[in-house]
Amino acid sequence: MKTNIATIPALVLAALAAQAQSQPSPAAKPPAAASATAPVPSAASATYPTRIGLINVREAMMKTADGKKATIDLEERFNARRSSLQKRQIDMQARQDQLTRGGAAMSDTAKAALAKDIDTETKKFKRDVEDLNTDADEEQSKLIQAIWVKMQPILQQYAMQNGFAAILDVGNEQSPVLWASNTVFIDDDIVSLYNQAHPPSAIAAPAVAPARAPAPPPVKK
Repeated sequence: MKTNIATIPALVLAALAAQAQSQPSPAAKPPAAASATAPVPSAASATYPTRIGLINVREAMMKTADGKKATIDLEERFNARRSSLQKRQIDMQARQDQLTRGGAAMSDTAKAALAKDIDTETKKFKRDVEDLNTDADEEQSKLIQAIWVKMQPILQQYAMQNGFAAILDVGNEQSPVLWASNTVFIDDDIVSLYNQAHPPSAIAAPAVAPARAPAPPPVKK
């Protein structure tokens, strides 16, 4: 299946800002008397999160139980249309072979008529393929977005609880990451936490990328 889904936000979680916003403001207290021996707080003594985590958001979503079930559902939903197109593709190829191999024995009128039929069917076939892929992409986009809505708060909570300053989505084409140690990837942790928060209603089979509709054979005249 084509992977042009609705854009998943390029994930840069400002954990420090989120932590600051989540902390309640302390009640105001009267100023204490100045003490000559009281230590003066130093900005250098404050500690801030410095860890950077990496995740391939799309792959992580597809590894969840919801993602695996969504893949199976999409396959079943569009299987009939895809099978019909595959049969038409085989028929078109057979007619193309007939024109190529038996063209010499056919009259010019018959050969031109067959070539026209193949050309007409090929154009219609291409439109039907595009329609199928568009419909499948739209449905996949809806399912992916539904999973992301549930995964995002889990990801943010995980980042704050584990002292991450930022988590980058390496699955995004504009990701600035050129190299990283495998120890900074958090995909498995997020998938595990997601499945705990949203347990599957049934055991899902391994996710497999849905096959795209077949391409039409070239038309030879």
